[in-house]
Amino acid sequence: MKRFLVAFLVCTAMLLAQTQAQAASKITVIVASSVDTSEQNYMNVTYKKLVELAQKYSDNAFDFQLFPSMQLGDEQETVRALQLGTLQMSMLATNNYAPFAPSCGWVNMPYLFDTLDEFRALLDAMWEQNNEWAVKEGGCRILSILDIGYRQLTTSAKHPVRKLADAKGIKIRTPQNALMVSTFKALGLEPTAVSFAETFNALQQGVVDGQEGCFNNVVTLKFYEAQKYA
Repeated sequence: MKRFLVAFLVCTAMLLAQTQAQAASKITVIVASSVDTSEQNYMNVTYKKLVELAQKYSDNAFDFQLFPSMQLGDEQETVRALQLGTLQMSMLATNNYAPFAPSCGWVNMPYLFDTLDEFRALLDAMWEQNNEWAVKEGGCRILSILDIGYRQLTTSAKHPVRKLADAKGIKIRTPQNALMVSTFKALGLEPTAVSFAETFNALQQGVVDGQEGCFNNVVTLKFYEAQKYA
């Protein structure tokens, strides 16, 4: 009985050491996401598929570590972390990457597309060019872009908006993106750029009366070393 126990412990120790060695040899990928881990969320469905394919084609070479619900900072903070190399991947709205790579902001131009099919077709045609801008200007490579709905304006019951005139004179939260701010100013509204992470507090405290949101496009980014494209 003792001999069996010793043999079992030795085998277990060897297996544990092998497992630890395999884990240590994997490439750690720290991933930031602005949403929770809901199974129904399109971002999470897409992320899981991306991980599945990455592991399949790399022979399970990666150790993906997901941090949801803006645990690693708001979306623009995660881009800075990507640039510093402390983060390897982030999922964020395209308009929050545009301040770092202005040329990529074309996907957020208002009223540019009549249908999603038009958007998808142009995005496919522009993929290489868009990524060239993303890398050279922002230091990150785009892995995927996901369209998950149209942007919407939401306000409190005190400020119902049924037509454009109703929105005039009320403070509207917009993303921290010059294009979005200028668009709302052109419409005669009063935009206030607020991080998505601070939007709920801003609404509660009356800093803004409403918000413009809903991730119309979500981009998955990874850090891309500068010397690779210099």
